[in-house]
Amino acid sequence: RSKFSEYAKSAGKVLALLLVLLLVDLFVQYLNNDYSVAIVNGQRIPKREYVKNLEMMYGAQVADALIEEELVRQLGIEEGVDIDSADIDKSYQEIEEQLGGAEALEDALAQNNLTSEELREQLRNELVLKQIIEPRLEYTDEDLAEFFEEYKELIYEDPSEKNFEDEKEEIEEIYKDQKIFEERDVVLSEFQQDSIIQINVPGLGEEEPSYGFFKATRNLISNFVERHNEN
Repeated sequence: RSKFSEYAKSAGKVLALLLVLLLVDLFVQYLNNDYSVAIVNGQRIPKREYVKNLEMMYGAQVADALIEEELVRQLGIEEGVDIDSADIDKSYQEIEEQLGGAEALEDALAQNNLTSEELREQLRNELVLKQIIEPRLEYTDEDLAEFFEEYKELIYEDPSEKNFEDEKEEIEEIYKDQKIFEERDVVLSEFQQDSIIQINVPGLGEEEPSYGFFKATRNLISNFVERHNEN
């Protein structure tokens, strides 16, 4: 019994040691797989370095895009704009047709690292801006005729067979789309100037993020008061 007991005790120590080694090995694998972007000849390249370089190269563009998306969302709420899912589907289908079908659209999305859901969200934002800007547009038939003469060679394969009166309806839509595109940055810029925006990505803001006594509450109250005074 004594020898068996000693054997069992020794075997238990070996198993415990193997278990510890297994846990350590799994932990190292976890570090390698989850906290590194690559392992070169046993040397880990930390994911933080990867993220740091991405922020340096593309951080400003990504931050600007995300801020713009949020500004459009808030502006749509403020203006009472409600986009129907059917309108988004229609715009999505139009892009699909322009590119030559669903497969071509999927390829285009993959090449631009976009999903169909992300494209639909972008389309929703553009429709929000369109509903806000379109009613403000002012133009005459003369403006449309001038636009037709200036751009007909770009719009039509054989402009010599086209005349303004026959194409007026289509020209008006193209004209409005261009004017909306030109005005979108103006509208967003005006709304952004009246907004309180704090950049929390190091190196992208004018100054590093800071903390203050009831800072968040004061910002909310200030923003509410400004909006109330404007209305």
